[in-house]
Amino acid sequence: MEINRRAALTLAGGALVTSALFPRLGLALGNGTGTPGLLRAKRPEEETLLLSGRIGPDSYAAVALDADGAERWRHVMPGRAHGVHWRPNHPQAVVVARRPGFWMEVLDGHDGAVLATMAPPAGRHFQGHADFLPDGRLVTTENAFDEKRAVLGLWEISPEGQPIRVAEWDAGGVGAHDVLVKADGSVVWVAIGGILTHPDMGRTKLNLPTMNPALVELDATTGEIRRTTRLAPSLHQLGIRHLAEAPDGSLCAALQYEGPAEDYPPLAMVVRRDGRPMLLDMPQDMTVRCRNYTGDVAVNAEGSVMALSCPRGNAVLLWDPRDGRYLGHRETPDLCALGTLPDGRIVGAGGDGAVRLLETAQVFKRYDPLVSRWDNHLAAGLG
Repeated sequence: MEINRRAALTLAGGALVTSALFPRLGLALGNGTGTPGLLRAKRPEEETLLLSGRIGPDSYAAVALDADGAERWRHVMPGRAHGVHWRPNHPQAVVVARRPGFWMEVLDGHDGAVLATMAPPAGRHFQGHADFLPDGRLVTTENAFDEKRAVLGLWEISPEGQPIRVAEWDAGGVGAHDVLVKADGSVVWVAIGGILTHPDMGRTKLNLPTMNPALVELDATTGEIRRTTRLAPSLHQLGIRHLAEAPDGSLCAALQYEGPAEDYPPLAMVVRRDGRPMLLDMPQDMTVRCRNYTGDVAVNAEGSVMALSCPRGNAVLLWDPRDGRYLGHRETPDLCALGTLPDGRIVGAGGDGAVRLLETAQVFKRYDPLVSRWDNHLAAGLG
C-alpha cells in the first residue's frame, strides 16, 4: 500500500505563529497579581483548576494547578492514568487508567480526595477516556476483549461521587479510544482507532493488516448509532485517536498511523457537521518529524486555531479548522497534553516539566522534569 508523498509547503514564518492567530476574546488574562494568569479564579471557594497526570520518579499522580500555576493538590494514583476529565459545573473529576485499564477514580476537585474507585465489568477494560452526558452520567470507552468489539459503559455518578453501572452501548467498531459528548448534548462521538488488543497480550496490536478505524456518532439519549465516518480503504491503518469540538459544531481529530514508517500520511482531520471528513495538509518535513504519531488536539474558543501535539517530533502543529489552512508550528519539547482554558486560549504541558501558553509560546510555569513530567492529557474544570 502506497500513500502519495506530499511536496513540502513553503510558509513564511511557518515555525512562528503570531499572537494575532489567538484573539483575546475581550477577556482579562491577568490574575490580579501583575503576572499573566494561567486560569481565572471564580470565587474563593470555587475556582477553575488545570488537571493533568504527572509521571514522577517513583509514582504516578494527578496534579491540579491554580490560577498562578502553583500546585493546588496532588493525588498519587494506583498506576499510570491517561485521560483526565472534569464533571461540568461540578467540582468532581475522573482519571482513567492507561489502556488496558482496570481502574478509574472519581476525585474531589477541591482537594483531590478519592470519592470512589471504579472497576469495569468482567470481560471489559477501560480504554483511557471518558466524558459526561448532560444528565451527569459518565460515558467510558471500553474493550469487550473476548468479544473483539468496542463498547461504551454508562455510569451514574451521585453528588457524592459514587458510581453505578446503568447501561452499555455498542461503539460500532474495534479499539475505541477517545469519547466526546457534543457541546449541545445531542451526540456522543467515539474515536475508533481500529486496533484489536487483549489484556493477556498487554498493549500488543493484534490486527494491524486488517485495521478498520472510524468516527462513530451515537444518539446521546438512546445510544443508537447515527452515522459512521470512514476514510479511504488505502488509509485503513490511519487510526482515529483523539477528539475536540470546534465552536461551529465540526469535529477535530488527531490521527496515528500504523503503516510503513516511510509513508507520509495526513495526521489531522476535521469532520464537518454533515459527516464529511477533511484531511489536513502539513509540510512534509513536519510529517517526518512527527513520526506518524500525534498526542492530543485542542481548539481555541473562536474556532480559528486547531492545535495538534506531536511529542515525538517536539512540536505542536496549528491549522485553521474552518478552511484547513496550515498556520505553522511551535517548538515544544516532548509536549503531548493540550487543552482550552475558560478564556479560550490553548495551553499545553509536556515532558520537560513546562506548562506553555500556545498563544505567545510563553512558558507559564516550569517544574523539574525529574520530579514532574506531565503525561498525555490535561483539562480545565471547576475545583
